[in-house]
Formats: sequence, C-alpha cells, structure tokens
Amino acid sequence: MVLLGAGTGLRQGEAFGLALDRVNTADGMLTVNQQVIVADRRPVLASPKTSAPVRDVPMPLFVQEAIAEHAEMFKLGEHDVMCRTPRKTLLRRDYCNREIWKPAIKAAGLMTDTTFHDLRHTFASTSLAEGVPISEVSRWLGHKSITTTVDVYGHLVPEATVRARTALDGAFAAAREASAGAPPGACAPNVHRRRFACASPQVRTHNGGEPACRPGSVPRADARRRSSI
Repeated sequence: MVLLGAGTGLRQGEAFGLALDRVNTADGMLTVNQQVIVADRRPVLASPKTSAPVRDVPMPLFVQEAIAEHAEMFKLGEHDVMCRTPRKTLLRRDYCNREIWKPAIKAAGLMTDTTFHDLRHTFASTSLAEGVPISEVSRWLGHKSITTTVDVYGHLVPEATVRARTALDGAFAAAREASAGAPPGACAPNVHRRRFACASPQVRTHNGGEPACRPGSVPRADARRRSSI
C-alpha cells in the first residue's frame, strides 16, 4: 500500500478501493474509478462524487512488481480489491491508521505525524522535480482544476523560468544561424512553422515566385493568425 501511494499518488480511499481488474500491466496504467467510503458506519465501494478523480495513472515498474507479488501472495481473483483486513473486509481509514499505519511508521523510525497523504505529496513532488509537466501531474492526481496543483506544488518548479529562457535563447540562436546562411534576400528556411509575411512592404519574389523578405526586414505572422496565438 505504501508503494502504491508513493508510486501512483492515489488518495487513501482510492488505494483502499483499487481492484485487480483496474490494473493494466500491458500498458503500465491503472484506472481509478472507485473508492472506499463509510456509509452507515460500514466501509463500502463507491464511485467518486465528481468525474475529476476518475482517471488513468501510470504505474512505475516497482509498483507493477509489488502488485503482482501481492496478488500472488493473497491468491487474489481478477475482480478482487487488493487492500483488505485480515477478515477480508474492506479497509476503513480509522482502522488502517490505528492498526497498520501508525505501527508501521513507528517501526520505520518516521515522524509520528507522517500520514498516507504524504505519499501522495512524494509522488507529485518527485514527478515535478524530474520535469514532468504540472498539467500531467494534476491530471494523475485527479485535481478538478490545475489551479489546485499550481497552488500546492507550483513552488517546486522554480526552474521553469530558467528552462523558458534557455529554450527561447536556443530557438532564436538557431533562427539567427539559419538566417546567416540563407541566400541574400530570402527568408531563412525551416525557421518558422507558419506562413509568414514580411514586416516591410517591400516584398519581391524568390525561387520561382515564392515571396521573399527584403534584406534586413523582420518576418511577422499573418495578422489574421496573430490574434489567435
């Protein structure tokens, strides 16, 4: 259960409700579409209240191996929920925290206020630190809005500004180099992906009638397209 939380970022109730048939080892993905809630003082399986938490989450190899080992050890059937009590009943949050989680963190020498939700934070922060786009992390966490993800984890990607400057410097350096090697009076090849017009009104043809920029002019995007960028 610890590897599941840290490796996929599931909420505790989602981890409790994960069944073996939601695990797709061929694609390395698991589907989150049910959770364990307490109704009339009993744990039951239920769908998420909104569509946002329903999602597919990538499984790292260590999670896939742990699930396969767990399923073999407990002889789980195809549709069985993986995390259960010794009596084969669904897990409740209070039972898990009291009988499983707290004894485990004590044995591991962790701080007493360590929670299962910290595993979710581990998944998110590690993914972001390795350069995974925050939009993807937000989707895998099941956040209703990316704003939530940015508010909680945005400080973990301060190097994004550096990456943006580096990317833009590299793109403009490549464009400048390509322009330097282009024939006089021609726009640099393969620099712009869109169809461009010259900023200068002095436009002449080049290479069989194709429009070319006057030397020294600045290419600009067609005005009809600029408004939609």
